[in-house]
Amino acid sequence: MLSQLAKVYDALGLVSPTTLCGKFIFRDICESKLPWDTLIPADLDKRWKKWHRSLPESLSVMRAISPLRKPITSNHLHAFGDASSQGVCTAVYTVVKQESQTYQGLITAKSRLAKQNLTIPRLELVAGHVAANLADNVQEALSDYHPPIYCWLDSMVAPYWINGSGEYRQFVANRVQKIKQHQDITWCHVPTDQNLADLGSRDGNVSNAVQWINGPPWLSFPNQWPTKVDIGPSSESSAQAIEQNEVLAMALPKKDEFTELMKK
Repeated sequence: MLSQLAKVYDALGLVSPTTLCGKFIFRDICESKLPWDTLIPADLDKRWKKWHRSLPESLSVMRAISPLRKPITSNHLHAFGDASSQGVCTAVYTVVKQESQTYQGLITAKSRLAKQNLTIPRLELVAGHVAANLADNVQEALSDYHPPIYCWLDSMVAPYWINGSGEYRQFVANRVQKIKQHQDITWCHVPTDQNLADLGSRDGNVSNAVQWINGPPWLSFPNQWPTKVDIGPSSESSAQAIEQNEVLAMALPKKDEFTELMKK
């Protein structure tokens, strides 16, 4: 079973939403702690066979980020991140403008199992961290253009942590610090129903998912981007803040034993 999952060679993560579904099933099988020579339960066997049949024969994307041999006037990177209690996903798209045409499409993606016992806001922050790292890797590969990066999250908590200046508990503080090392990223909010990374955080079939390959239709038109939202503190974001208590201390002179004896 694991060998079948490993046979899917997907270095760029283009079908990662589909392979993530196989990882869900494999994790459930491992957690059942069955002996190695025992048949898996019927429900898990049915899920596995259904997933195996759903694997696409192939998935094609354009190799070049610009289809025409003409000068590129601008190039932007857009990383979408999302998380659920099951998985974390990031998908990076490029928008390349030339004199006569604009092209947008998927460059790379990454889906992975979510660490259990983490809250959704924390997992959304993990998704933002993965999005920042993956987009930064693509930007480095396109160093000749050094395209600006836009990261899109549908979370209302993670962007507040990222853009805030408060002090947070260790888990949040460490990731916010690492995310802020990528100083040239613009963080944006996208509605959940328009977040393409949602397909890869829960599992999804990418065979007929046109937007997964091409990106959302509005991506090439900044005037059509989702409306900016004011993100303020919430109970979830405040729960990770460190309370600052002012401690007043009174300095007392240190008593010297010899001095005390001389006073007598």
